[in-house]
Amino acid sequence: ITMFGNPLSWFETTGLSANQRERLKSVIAAYKPRREAIHRGAIFPIGEEPSGLSWTGFQSHLDASDSGHVVVFRELNDASSHGFKLNGLNPGVYAFKHAHGNGQSFEVEVSEDRLVSFSLPGTLNYGFYEYNRKA
Repeated sequence: ITMFGNPLSWFETTGLSANQRERLKSVIAAYKPRREAIHRGAIFPIGEEPSGLSWTGFQSHLDASDSGHVVVFRELNDASSHGFKLNGLNPGVYAFKHAHGNGQSFEVEVSEDRLVSFSLPGTLNYGFYEYNRKA
């Protein structure tokens, strides 16, 4: 969640198990090469208000390049996919490259409604994506 805000972790890492340390390392490795681009973009909350039962997330959009990043969260609910209205997307075909978490890379044709559907397996999951408009 903090990748699109203030990416600080306030906890004692020595208390993490070896598995938890490896998972944290993989999140940081996915985030670090993208952090400058994320924070250069306009950042928006997307989806529903977090409630523990919703689909929610954040988008960072770079207007000049029709590109950006999205992180979506599937909280405790039965819907395996959800449509998010993304900000600033011009109509066209976009490639969403899966960067971390669950989910898969995909391409989608975005119309004037700017609605993009994301799928995540199981509850309490997230997906982190980088997107670009295809020529």
